[in-house]
Amino acid sequence: MRQSSALFQGVKVRPFHSLRHPLMFIWMCAGLLLAGAAWWWWRAPSAGDPTLSPLARRALAEAPGPYHTARSDTVEVYAMAPEAAGAMLDEANFALVRIAGSLGVALPARPVRVILVPGDALWAQLGRERGFRPDSLALNWRDEVFLKDDGEQAARPDRVAHELVHFVLREAYGDRVPLWLDEGLAGRVGLKVSRAYRAVRGRRVTGEWPGLPAESVEPLRVLTSRTALPDDPAAARAFYRAAEELVAVIEDRIGASQLPGYVAEVIAGADWRAALEKRVNGTSLRGTDVDEVVRRRVAAPRKL
Repeated sequence: MRQSSALFQGVKVRPFHSLRHPLMFIWMCAGLLLAGAAWWWWRAPSAGDPTLSPLARRALAEAPGPYHTARSDTVEVYAMAPEAAGAMLDEANFALVRIAGSLGVALPARPVRVILVPGDALWAQLGRERGFRPDSLALNWRDEVFLKDDGEQAARPDRVAHELVHFVLREAYGDRVPLWLDEGLAGRVGLKVSRAYRAVRGRRVTGEWPGLPAESVEPLRVLTSRTALPDDPAAARAFYRAAEELVAVIEDRIGASQLPGYVAEVIAGADWRAALEKRVNGTSLRGTDVDEVVRRRVAAPRKL
């Protein structure tokens, strides 16, 4: 007969089917279920978030996999890959501070939510539901920014900052920003902020945007009175580019330090040309002068 070790002598072993073990087993299972639920909530925290818009909940619920979230006090990013969420959070945090400084406004009081939407099918579905343009590559809605998540768009250096300019302007001025100024500032300030973000990390923005036909540029009296984009995608591209070049001409003439005051005055209802003339020491600016400068800038390739 085999003897027990002295270490275990006097130790009573309860059978597994005694009352205490089933209860312990149940508690262990409950703990595992709670831990699993917490893990899933962390991976897909947006699924039940009532503060998200119905459009955002739809995007996150119908994505091909769980989203990952990266957060700061000013930005929340939802992406399919944790690396993408973290990288975009870093850029967005930098961009918000620079944009607010460039425009002379306070940082938004509420965080912006950036949602990367994967796949053409889901993007098209969201577009139909919200009614935005089929050629749209981004959508600003409330405190949410939707970005189409594909390689071609990810290569655009200014796409994050561009959309955050729209968000900062909307938070500061509501819906009073003229369309040309909104898009022009998003292009001009967004690209400058994108360059700065990469510069502090030892990188450079390279490449160029091709020129567009000069005849595609609307007269500035038409461009600055628009309240909606042209229906034709090519005409819309010309509008974006011309609006950005017009803001660039204005900033070059009055200087970056005077841009915030100029923007605030135009948003308050001042004529854009009169506000410009006032800041260049009363020098008269002929309409054909600015129109021609903008047209030439649009027609020429522009280095990024």
